[in-house]
Amino acid sequence: MTQHATASVFTIPASSGFLPSLVASILKGHLLPGPSGAPDPLELSTWTILLPTRRAVRACREAFIEADPDTARLLPVIRALGDVDEDELHITGAYGPDAIGDLDLPPAATQVQRQFLLTRIVSDWARSNPVSPAARAVNDSVSHALQMAASLVQLIDSLETGDITLADLPQLLAGDHEMPLHRTEAADFLNIIAQIYPAAMADAGLMGPQARRSALLQAEAERLRQQPPAGPVIAAGSTGSVPATADLLATIARLPRGAVILPGLDHRLDDESWTGIQASPQH
Repeated sequence: MTQHATASVFTIPASSGFLPSLVASILKGHLLPGPSGAPDPLELSTWTILLPTRRAVRACREAFIEADPDTARLLPVIRALGDVDEDELHITGAYGPDAIGDLDLPPAATQVQRQFLLTRIVSDWARSNPVSPAARAVNDSVSHALQMAASLVQLIDSLETGDITLADLPQLLAGDHEMPLHRTEAADFLNIIAQIYPAAMADAGLMGPQARRSALLQAEAERLRQQPPAGPVIAAGSTGSVPATADLLATIARLPRGAVILPGLDHRLDDESWTGIQASPQH
């Protein structure tokens, strides 16, 4: 495992098994060593390891057991960044559940809830715009309204993942002066959806799942900045392609006992490139 001299950013070569190498580095005291070097079997419980998926979490636990099956030890707190929810809001486990309520986030809407809500909005729009070919198709068939709503759900999810609101989209499309007529109509339609959909979600007491996940990750990043945990925190295997995850990785890399482990990163990068990694761990 290689570390750059001025950053808590490490890498494991692509030629090595990622999780076995990570576990070996922790157990041997090569990664974030304490005063006595390698952590003892009880000290490991103060560590937190964040991985991209629940599958990686299970594999990491197995890697700790397989590394030394004859030694009894408490495992670190191992959690998935990709499936964060209220139960895992405080990913280091350092704070109680009462702090969760401070966010006052609505519950995440299911795909079915959002699709039916958008179907109603699409149908209302179609009745108000009988001249539009798309509106005529919706008026002629409920299935067209459902299909359009399903496409909107996918679009909204992708936007929320990138911290882009639906209201931003018409303005982005409007900047394309060579946009054909049908795209202009699409921009007008999305502008109407952007005005109605957020209010409809608020009235229903719901929130988009991707937007909610981003809010939870941003809250955890802010909590770590304000109250750094005493135990080591490692984020491994995530490249931070989602802005909220990238912010959390950047925060962890700057913790007194934090580290980010990137897979297969070229450690021969120049200082300018490493500076970019510290600023935006998704690179």
